[in-house]
Amino acid sequence: MAILYHGSSVGGLSALCPALSEHGKPYVYVSPNPVVAAFYTVHCVERPYNWFPYGLENGLPVYPEYYPNALADVYSGQRGYLYRCEDPGTLENPTDISLALVCQEPLPVSGVEEIPDMYTWFLHQQQAGTLRIIPFSQLSEKQLSYRDRMVREEISLHHLKDHPETSYARFLRSRFPSLWESKSFC
Repeated sequence: MAILYHGSSVGGLSALCPALSEHGKPYVYVSPNPVVAAFYTVHCVERPYNWFPYGLENGLPVYPEYYPNALADVYSGQRGYLYRCEDPGTLENPTDISLALVCQEPLPVSGVEEIPDMYTWFLHQQQAGTLRIIPFSQLSEKQLSYRDRMVREEISLHHLKDHPETSYARFLRSRFPSLWESKSFC
């Protein structure tokens, strides 16, 4: 059986249990890629919101830093747990998130790696060639344009200007002040 990974900020789990997700159903999220799963060890905004701006290039996870030192800002000093489990053969991908699979049943844990500092772990992954981090200063105009559109869409979609007290509104306003103040929204 294939090994799957699940990232969490919670230690000591013997089983991964489905929880109501932002996709409207109770799921356990897993990935065949440990780096992808590790992104989910830290939630820098409160649910139901999420900030996971990674992508994939030829199967390699890529983290574009959409603002200066973004990876360190989110992950530095944060403890995480990378759980391992075996593929039960009932996985689906209804979310269309690459390398993110879901299960609606509890999954027994077969192992766990406790990671004291997620940022340091990601830097090691980059050195090992299993992750590409694109520093803010190296983003292309196309990547910056995509970032601007994505942030504006998130502000509009979640009506964050009407709910400035939410963690997501505070996060986006503090990291992208010019986009927050922008009058052009979707």
